Amino acid sequence: RRKPWVVGSQFLTVLATGLLLFVRDPVAQITTLGWLFCFRSVFAAIQDASVDAMAITVIPEHERGRVNAFMRAGFLIGMGVGAAVFAVLL
Repeated sequence: RRKPWVVGSQFLTVLATGLLLFVRDPVAQITTLGWLFCFRSVFAAIQDASVDAMAITVIPEHERGRVNAFMRAGFLIGMGVGAAVFAVLL
């Protein structure tokens, strides 16, 4: 029952991100850009909450701590790698 939330929010996140391609002049269209980023953030947050809820439902109670540690470690590693890549790009 949570899968439609995950799939729907993922689709809307991709759609909002794809619509950023149509912003030709970011300075002139700053309001549009702001709304697109706002919508993208809302849909990404819904997806995050849906995946967490699905994990709680699917994972047995005695394994939740270990799985939560792996999810958190993946999040931190992803942030670290992303920060390193963007630091090099800047």
